[in-house]
Amino acid sequence: VMKKEAVVSLSMLFGLIVSIVVSVSILFVSKFFIGGTMDFGEDKWLYMTLAIPIVIGFGVLGSYFYNHPNLNNKQMWKITLISVLVISLISGTVGTIISDVLLYGSQGINFEGRIIWGVLYSLLSLPITLIIGKLIIGILAEFVAAMKNKVALKSK
Repeated sequence: VMKKEAVVSLSMLFGLIVSIVVSVSILFVSKFFIGGTMDFGEDKWLYMTLAIPIVIGFGVLGSYFYNHPNLNNKQMWKITLISVLVISLISGTVGTIISDVLLYGSQGINFEGRIIWGVLYSLLSLPITLIIGKLIIGILAEFVAAMKNKVALKSK
């Protein structure tokens, strides 16, 4: 059986890939509707706010799915709700504050506003993030199960 540490590492790599795809998708959709061009250098704040919470969250989820391989649909919805809420709260508050400090310094940052709007963003985007999150987290659960089973089948 594949070691849990390897599964968690691969889950985190999966999370990094997901964070890049989600960031590019958000930038593409927002630039499409608002207008303008995508500038990966200018928009690096988005990668910073999403990458760390998603990578850590997917590492935790990978570990959980390794230990609990047979979850029903209701359990998956609960896990998804908790996961997308925590990831969006962290990225929308702490993530944006850290990226602002790294990009602009701490002078003039509206910390209170970032926290308030981060929480609102997290709650208001829940109908979209929950559905997309269910799909992506379901893929992660299948990915973890496949990694675990593939190595188990090879060892027989």
